Formats: sequence, structure tokens, C-alpha cells
Amino acid sequence: MSATSASAGTPAGPSRRTRRRSTASRPPSPPTASPWTAPGHGYEHFTAGPGAKVALNYRGKNVNVVLAGDGPVQELVNGKVTKTLQAHGTPTLYSLVDDPEPRRARVEIRPTPGVEAFSFTFG
Repeated sequence: MSATSASAGTPAGPSRRTRRRSTASRPPSPPTASPWTAPGHGYEHFTAGPGAKVALNYRGKNVNVVLAGDGPVQELVNGKVTKTLQAHGTPTLYSLVDDPEPRRARVEIRPTPGVEAFSFTFG
């Protein structure tokens, strides 16, 4: 049997040899590398446990994070400590990176246990 339709003379589709599985539909692995908890049934935010951290690769000028709770949050860029934020109270947007030009880098936060992380934003 040929790879063309008998009636129209058009290709019937890719052969088995050319079909490949797409990795685009696989969900990304979570960026957390340590103990976090997600209270309730949703994933609105995560609460840091002992030794918690989150690391993300990015390309941009700005990186922000929304944090809540009370305690210090150490920030690293490309493996080097750049500053320590003080999370306090209700969810608040904190600036992690504010560069004059876009760049590729890796940002990591290491919060005190009990600090809640909601989301990251990039610009």
C-alpha cells in the first residue's frame, strides 16, 4: 500500500518513521527544589518550610515576587547573594532584579519558614 490516497492522489499523512512525540505538551517541572506546602485544595500560594528555595531562569530586565508572612528572604542571582528582603504582613510585590538592560540569568529566593510565595512577574 502506498502513502497516497487512492482516490485523490494526495499524501495520507506522515509515515510512522517521521512521527515524533512532542515534548511541548508535557507540563514543566515545578521550580521548587525543597519543602513547600500548598494549603487548602488550590495552588494560590506556597508556604516555605525549612531549607525552602525557588530558582528560576529568566531573560528580562525586571523580576518581582509577591510574598506574605514575616521573615527574611535571601535573594541570589547566578548563585551570588545580592540582597536580603524582609517580608512583612499581607501579600506584597517585592523587586528582585531591576537591570537597565535585559539579560539572561538565574534568580533564586530562600525564604524563612512560614513566608508565603504567591507569584513571580518579569519585565
